[in-house]
Amino acid sequence: MSFQRRPAFLVEEGEAATAALDDSAPKSLPEMFQWAEAAWLQLSDECKERVSTLTKQGIDLLTFYSGKGTAESIFQQIFQTVAGTSSDGLRVLAACDRSPVCRQALMSLVAGGPKHLFGDICSRVPPEMQEALQRLEPSETDEMEHKAASYEEMRKLLFNGQCFSHKSKSHCFVHGQYCGLWEGLEPDTRQKSQKLVVVVAGASCTDFSRRRTGPCPKLSGKTTKPFFIFLAEVKCLGPDLFFYENVPNWPVEQLQEWLPAYENFYVRVSPDSFGYPMSRPRVFGVLMKKERIVFSGSTDDFYSLQTALAASGDIYFHAPDAAVRSSQWRRAKGRGNVHPHVNVDASSIPLTDQVTPTTFARYLEYEKLRHTRQGVDGSFLADLDQNPQFGSCGPILPSLPTHNSVFSFSRGRFLLGTEFLAAMGENIYLADARTPSTFLSRAFLERTSEKDLNYLAGNAFHMPLMGRFIFFVLGHIHQLPSMKLLKCVSDFGARSSSFLLESQTSENAPPQSDSDAEVNDNSKKKRATNAEAVAGAAASATATATEDSPLRKRPCL
Repeated sequence: MSFQRRPAFLVEEGEAATAALDDSAPKSLPEMFQWAEAAWLQLSDECKERVSTLTKQGIDLLTFYSGKGTAESIFQQIFQTVAGTSSDGLRVLAACDRSPVCRQALMSLVAGGPKHLFGDICSRVPPEMQEALQRLEPSETDEMEHKAASYEEMRKLLFNGQCFSHKSKSHCFVHGQYCGLWEGLEPDTRQKSQKLVVVVAGASCTDFSRRRTGPCPKLSGKTTKPFFIFLAEVKCLGPDLFFYENVPNWPVEQLQEWLPAYENFYVRVSPDSFGYPMSRPRVFGVLMKKERIVFSGSTDDFYSLQTALAASGDIYFHAPDAAVRSSQWRRAKGRGNVHPHVNVDASSIPLTDQVTPTTFARYLEYEKLRHTRQGVDGSFLADLDQNPQFGSCGPILPSLPTHNSVFSFSRGRFLLGTEFLAAMGENIYLADARTPSTFLSRAFLERTSEKDLNYLAGNAFHMPLMGRFIFFVLGHIHQLPSMKLLKCVSDFGARSSSFLLESQTSENAPPQSDSDAEVNDNSKKKRATNAEAVAGAAASATATATEDSPLRKRPCL
């Protein structure tokens, strides 16, 4: 498994550090939040034209494992960047999450909130299917191999196509009643629409996480059942695009096997590869429906957008002094060390009063490493919940879990929940015309506990990096004519063009190798071949059509 990363300049010395600076790297907190503008400027004129066309046609968005609404916020910012202040072409049809605090966050969105909000994915299947799945459920004592086999039987049962339809319903938390899962995407409506149907999901990573103690259960773990239910729904819904994000060893290659009607494009990167001072290695990918989409980008194209770091993780330590003192007081109180409630002018509560003796011992161990791993600006951050031999430390934020125990040695304090959200792309603190503010309501942020804020941030996509990936994909996709239009072409005597188009898209599957290098070698040739086929079919069809043909009114590309 290859992993693309640019070296961080902050750990270098002298002139080499200055030489590594990149003009495109975000250097201030506002620039960390201006990812949409930066991604837009990096696109070529042709890619910008494609994205503009897609936003004008409109996008219907559905999210699964929706969390705090990162995907909804990303598409809001994309539309606002491309179309000024308007996001009229974006319809957020539905979201779902089993967590009450996530649903509260989704319902608090001041823009881009879902029309329908559903709960547990497992509750979406019909009762008779739930009973069948229950019979296949492995027991806790089964061997991992047996559990994996049982879940594979579940997948086969779910993928028979009888589990979901446009008539499927589930309890909606917005309306307090049962609502259609795909309301607004009925077959007749979709046939007449030019809008892209887009699904975004970040399935649970706990069964694939390297932070687990012991072996990773992977597809023998408890998260496999809801994941296969979700994939079965995607298979039945048939969206044009399905964006996903997960830990690097998530089974991306198997997605092509499970959903053969889609082409799979993915990259493995971390925010610090794009100038954001956080280590959070992830795989970002998209499944594109072969009969509707041809993709002309490549992994090399995306990796070429990487940039060196120009800021340290300390840039996110931006909370007001009052909030910092209040957080320290709560930590100390939780340890039974009651202090007078300090105000903004009071000195900090000692770290020994805020943490356990074991955590303080880790702090001292990291202190010994500080002089060898800190940045040239003195920045040094570590996860005090991890021992030094397992936890990452240095001038950027380490990979953040949901409990958030990241400590800045130069600032002398822990990262706050609101700062964690800011590090994940939510602009909590700044307010100016150029820097997009968070779509989470201020009232929600103020009433939500520190623990829940950390949970929301730790379970989210990194918004700037996922947003850049989505922007890149939208700029490199070409929409194919619908089957209805291909029939029209055939009626005008262009059967050869239709045959060429179908034959090329049927051979559109990517290589099934674990090596990203092989994908890099083959992707450009394949994209070029696909693009030529589409262009040739479109040209032939247009030349054959009469003035009244729909192909005159709706170009393919």
